[in-house]
Amino acid sequence: MSLGQDSSPSLPNAEKELLTALWSQALGDGQPISRDRLRLIARRVGRAAQDAGLLAEELIVAVKDTCTPPHELRDPSERHRLRWVLTETISLCIDEFYLALRDADSRRELPESRRRAGSDSSHIRP
Repeated sequence: MSLGQDSSPSLPNAEKELLTALWSQALGDGQPISRDRLRLIARRVGRAAQDAGLLAEELIVAVKDTCTPPHELRDPSERHRLRWVLTETISLCIDEFYLALRDADSRRELPESRRRAGSDSSHIRP
């Protein structure tokens, strides 16, 4: 391993760009960002992080690393809004990360025949 390269897992570029766009929106026009929108973004980011092999702590760092304001935030309302969106996004990403992990674990525990048929056993006939 060479000294200049970091081999630790990271978020895919598409999810990094999605988060960067979210921070821009938070600082942009002042339009509210719904919790449903944050949940959708967090679901995608959390599952991508889990698929990439990140630990929960690495996910938090990766999300924070994408949140670099383009300029000094002098307006307290901008700082407050960005902090709220960042905090909510991290919380939701962690929720979704563990949901994805739980789903992956439950799929591994299913017998092969049920895994192929889907996890809903109510539709499987003996």
